[in-house]
Amino acid sequence: MLLSLIGLLWACAAASTLPPAGSGGGVGAWTRNIWNRQEAAWRQRRDQWCLQLDRSARPPTGAVYVGVMKMPVIGKQTFMLRVLGRQRCQIVLIGRLMLNQPATYVEDRTTKVGDIELVMCFNEPTQDLLRRWRTRIKATRWHRDGDYATLVVQAPLIPPITIKMLRTLPRDAPSPMC
Repeated sequence: MLLSLIGLLWACAAASTLPPAGSGGGVGAWTRNIWNRQEAAWRQRRDQWCLQLDRSARPPTGAVYVGVMKMPVIGKQTFMLRVLGRQRCQIVLIGRLMLNQPATYVEDRTTKVGDIELVMCFNEPTQDLLRRWRTRIKATRWHRDGDYATLVVQAPLIPPITIKMLRTLPRDAPSPMC
């Protein structure tokens, strides 16, 4: 750790990023700033690592969450999130918007206790469908306490819509026809 800090200081000094001698901040303030940024990065990595190790802090594999909502313009739409593994899920839309595509996600802590933010990475067909309808999926969260998921969808000209998806048995989930 000390060697990496020394290497970082050496690289910065070589790149002439040290503050000028008469700037008032001095090398001490600059070093504290670098150290504080590094500590914050370590804390964030530690939190993500602990989150990955804690099985109760992530959606259970095999869980299916379903929500139905009447949306402006498109009418009744069914949203389904099927957890396939630790970082893979299946996004299914049934209604005017039809989709049945895999996605990857990474768990990230949120400010509320018991809520886990799922940072989604959608594949090209999912992004094409959302682009065609000028819609974005702004956030996906899993609520550990109630074992349900929420999806925040942003459509043009209206405020974001939050869809609550309740956990369903896989045999009771709607069958995707696409």
